[in-house]
Amino acid sequence: IKILTENKGILSKYDSYNIEYTGTYESYKLKWRQVIILKNKKVYILSYTANEDNFNDFYNITDDIIKSFVLK
Repeated sequence: IKILTENKGILSKYDSYNIEYTGTYESYKLKWRQVIILKNKKVYILSYTANEDNFNDFYNITDDIIKSFVLK
């Protein structure tokens, strides 16, 4: 696993931890994006995984999906 980016942010009014990394699963070169949120002792993890070569093809769509996530 190779970590590409990691930073803190805000999602649904809560602190979040954002990470993107690459790695290999079986023979596939993959790239992951995860947003991790802690609320009331519960952890929520939003993940997007794709082949490394195609990761950016759907990045904007997954970004919209992640931004639409609401914790109540």
